[in-house]
Amino acid sequence: MNLSIFLLPFLLTSGLLHAQDAINPDSLIGLWGSSEDQGQSIWGYDQYNADGTIISWGTFPDSIADFRIDGRYEISGDLGTTICLTISRTSHPEILPVGTQWCDQIISISEDEFVYQDPDGEQHVVYRQKVGEAYY
Repeated sequence: MNLSIFLLPFLLTSGLLHAQDAINPDSLIGLWGSSEDQGQSIWGYDQYNADGTIISWGTFPDSIADFRIDGRYEISGDLGTTICLTISRTSHPEILPVGTQWCDQIISISEDEFVYQDPDGEQHVVYRQKVGEAYY
């Protein structure tokens, strides 16, 4: 008899091996910041709204060029692990024209970090921004 038949239930119940949990789409709603230094400074913002819209703005890293992008997002997949975005308005149509669409794989969403993998296989982390908090 195959030993793996007996080990798999043990590994699943012991927590040594586990399937990815479903992503709660509501956990994405809010303001997230892109950073090159683990969230110490933010160069771009993504505001995910409950109605499926997204607004992105900021200044490109190592540049003075700013951007603004509006679009729609949709979370799909059996576990809600795919997010697809479609651009509806852009300040730089030469880079991201209206109608551009792409999908990323959601790795995890916590209270502080949203980790995703782009179509090229690169992982990215964006950091939740605390709206309304004053920092002195």
